[in-house]
Amino acid sequence: MDNTPLDQNLLDDMFEDLGLDLLPPEEREEVVAHIGEVIFEGVMLRTVQALDDTKKEELTALFDASSSDPENEEKHNAIQAFIETNVPDFDKYLAAEIEALKNAPQDVFVGN
Repeated sequence: MDNTPLDQNLLDDMFEDLGLDLLPPEEREEVVAHIGEVIFEGVMLRTVQALDDTKKEELTALFDASSSDPENEEKHNAIQAFIETNVPDFDKYLAAEIEALKNAPQDVFVGN
């Protein structure tokens, strides 16, 4: 699994597919942040649904520890290691969320 949630090539392809490459850079940054949040939430929902109760509690504890010290790279690495070990379909969840975003109405990303 890649350490980068969304690599630049993937973002470029998504921007092009959604027509977001035409946005000014400031708006594009805002959209990237929103897209990242939406993808993260969707992937985490799928991940949690796939885990048994014990693993859900373990993942929750890892997220709690990380959120109490957001700059701690070791805690972020622990989450990634947990996912790599316990969620073999994580890449499929990520791909599904990206595909869902590609098919979402564009006004989800750009305010009117």
